[in-house]
Amino acid sequence: MRTDYSALSKLYKRIGIAYRIPQQVYLLSRQKQIQVDQQRSDFAMYLARKIYVEKKEIVYLDETTFNFHLRNRRVWSYDDERVEKPISNTRFSGVTLFGAIGGSLKHPVYMTAESTTSISF
Repeated sequence: MRTDYSALSKLYKRIGIAYRIPQQVYLLSRQKQIQVDQQRSDFAMYLARKIYVEKKEIVYLDETTFNFHLRNRRVWSYDDERVEKPISNTRFSGVTLFGAIGGSLKHPVYMTAESTTSISF
């Protein structure tokens, strides 16, 4: 049975279903956030001690991954329903970009890899 999109849309609206953008939620629980904040604070203090007290040279290395997370921009749901779309990093492969800067480097250093693994890091 084939149904016209506009007829289906009218039916959905008549029974209280709206076409909305789902709210994306990350899977990290809020309960772990306090622990993560404490670890960040501890690491900041560790770096400050290395730089200012021990006079160590620091090279800052960072990475970011670009993924193709295809998702529906909108979904049908009842007005009083919250629609969540969990964000997962298991879909499709991506590209990881590594970069490093520091006083001992003549210029910023960049490299790419297929993923963030201990081998590519």
